[in-house]
Amino acid sequence: IQLEEGASFQGQGMQLNINTATLELRREVRLQVTSGFYGMVQTLSTSRLVLLLDTCEWLGESEGFEVGQWFLKEFLPQLHERLTKWHKQCSVVIASRIKLSMERMQGQDVYSYVLPFLSKDAIHDYLSQIGMSDADLREKIAKITYGHALCVEIIGILWQERGVTSFSNADLPDFQDQFNERALLDFLQDRLYQRLPSPFRELTKYSSLLRRFDLPLLEA
Repeated sequence: IQLEEGASFQGQGMQLNINTATLELRREVRLQVTSGFYGMVQTLSTSRLVLLLDTCEWLGESEGFEVGQWFLKEFLPQLHERLTKWHKQCSVVIASRIKLSMERMQGQDVYSYVLPFLSKDAIHDYLSQIGMSDADLREKIAKITYGHALCVEIIGILWQERGVTSFSNADLPDFQDQFNERALLDFLQDRLYQRLPSPFRELTKYSSLLRRFDLPLLEA
């Protein structure tokens, strides 16, 4: 039986709350997986475990909120406690575009760092590795990205998709148009527009009309 989240199924005097059943099933799956993970960790011969986790802003969004609460408030603290008992250390590096709630891990156990934009040298090094040999072209491309890692990644993808064997300054405007189109999709559609709840999703369509606005106008 497949029903939408929160729906109910009725038949022969029985009513099943799909929402409650789904949550219970997810909890059971997490318990099984976590138990298996703890068993694997206990066999580690090293004295330190390091977890590297990327794009963790998903843990604070609506579709990942349930998992995020479990991961931050239950799994990580319990993992830390278990490893302490086993005389092992645990470090977790969490990359996220938004600040996550870490109530269970306060004080000196948590350190926050703001990652800087990529330096010009780092961008030049990356562009050289993907085959962009012209230093003048790399300089112009670096200015387009403003040092933003996602922009540099988009440039790299476009460059490899083109299979560039020769590239001149005359090709740059067309290449920048392709970059703008791809960045528009990646930034506005995927990372902003699709994640906005109503009515803010609709309001973004008319943002160019709202030259000046305040909270009462926005609410109206």
